[in-house]
Amino acid sequence: MPIVMKDVTVRAEGKAGRTLLHPVSSEIAERSLTLLIGRTGSGKSTLLKALAGLTPIASGTVHYNGTSLWREGKPVREALLLSGMAFQFPEQQLFAQTIQGEFDYSLRPYRLGKPEREERIDKAMSSMKLPRELLEVSPLTLSGGQKRRVALASLSATQRPWLFLDEPSACLDAASSARLKEQLLEWKRSSGVVMATHDWEAFLEVADRVLILNEGRLVADMTPEELRWHPELLEQAGVGLPGAAELARELRSAGLDVPLQMLEPEKMAEQLALAMDRRPFEAGPQEAAAALSPVSERVEVTPVNPLEQSGTATGRKLVYLLDARVKWLVYTLLSAGFVLQTERVGTVLSLLLAFGAVLLLDREHAGRVLRLCKPLLFFMAFASSFAGLRIQTDQGFPLFFAWEGAAGSFAHLLPFFSVTLLGIVFTLSTSPAEMKQGLQKALSVFDRIGWSTSMLALAASLVLRFIPLILEETRRFALIAQARGKRAARRGQIAVRDIPVFVIPLLISLFQTVEDLIMAMEIKGYIHRKGLSLSDLQERNRTADATAAGGGLVLFCILLGVRLWSV
Repeated sequence: MPIVMKDVTVRAEGKAGRTLLHPVSSEIAERSLTLLIGRTGSGKSTLLKALAGLTPIASGTVHYNGTSLWREGKPVREALLLSGMAFQFPEQQLFAQTIQGEFDYSLRPYRLGKPEREERIDKAMSSMKLPRELLEVSPLTLSGGQKRRVALASLSATQRPWLFLDEPSACLDAASSARLKEQLLEWKRSSGVVMATHDWEAFLEVADRVLILNEGRLVADMTPEELRWHPELLEQAGVGLPGAAELARELRSAGLDVPLQMLEPEKMAEQLALAMDRRPFEAGPQEAAAALSPVSERVEVTPVNPLEQSGTATGRKLVYLLDARVKWLVYTLLSAGFVLQTERVGTVLSLLLAFGAVLLLDREHAGRVLRLCKPLLFFMAFASSFAGLRIQTDQGFPLFFAWEGAAGSFAHLLPFFSVTLLGIVFTLSTSPAEMKQGLQKALSVFDRIGWSTSMLALAASLVLRFIPLILEETRRFALIAQARGKRAARRGQIAVRDIPVFVIPLLISLFQTVEDLIMAMEIKGYIHRKGLSLSDLQERNRTADATAAGGGLVLFCILLGVRLWSV
């Protein structure tokens, strides 16, 4: 059951967005291991998601043994059931109360009988060196390595013809990486495996095919042996040579007879031992360079514009180039103006200004903001419906719905909806460092009178940065839920029964992010928990005074806004 890709193109947020994957054509053989190689941002994960039916393709076709993966913009469920995908850090997808629950959820779409389901679970647990006694244990209480093995075991238990792995070796030690190599050999006896990895040299020995991506283009499709004879393709694609190849080049330049086609450390060690017993020969850098003759007819590498890579290209819209202090000022003034609106004309004007700010963003960022509007509006409608409930005690049914109350509550929420949109525009167009430095410079007048504003600037920028962080994490875990649930839904849609798969890992990830942030602030010296000297205490008192004064001002403004809102 081969996978055939023909001119597969992927664009950001639909057909009008930036091209993420240029036309890719290839055929991936069944029961084989294919490595996707490329530097960060080259398109490896995008290609995996397109193969798994998680990212819509703008053009081209993907066929599983003649069956099309896509139909009218939606993945075909029959094709979805033929593959499974493990995202980077798969241990973060765990959500069930027990490991048994993780297996039950992964196997549910296949409607297996109990004997076959138990047999698959036993086999998957055994292959991952996990004792069966762990099935009744909560996966959230396991170590990081055990969690990853549980996640991969729940994936392999489905025994699908295709497995897609996105950086499964990330943060693994040498022993765990060796176990993963053994597992790959076992998997490819019954399934085709496509794996995106930066540690490709560790798995080249067990791979059957290598695809090299650069800037969203497939620049090489070859066997590992062919890659060994043409390592210059790695340099041209920006991947760089592995340490073994660099060492071989240096040793050969120094006169030691070692072959240049050494990409794996183990093979390099073997050849080095043999070379020590052979007579040296005279060679230099020119000879070594000549051995690496280019094969330009086999590869087309697009040069990279460093300005575009860093996101500071001169072609970007003006909102990205404005001084952060100006954006802070505009955001503060407009937000205050939005909140003060209580009449229909002012509310409509606020919405127009907020959506006008969204249009100032790049197309990709604007699409992300507009997609966020749907759940925000749904939440507002849900909250307003409760505000419309009324209780009557005189006669009839005790509850009734007042449309006036619901509509009034929804109208009162709209200004805050506008403020939220404006805040997202601000954070997407400004880096965290610019936000902090801009606010700190704007408040520098307070530094002259002894009030430290660095903590205030940091706190304000972090609060705003959490908005796009939540957005990104929401998208990531929604994709994971869609992949595990095997539902033929459009991008971003989650079935009600899959909500626990989405919400629980999302909350755990956000809590972990906050914990990591607190630890980082402690290391940086923003937070001190014990061992304060007298000078530290005096600085803390000054900071507390400034924080109290600022907090009082903020509370006054909030109360004033509530009063004007209720008029």
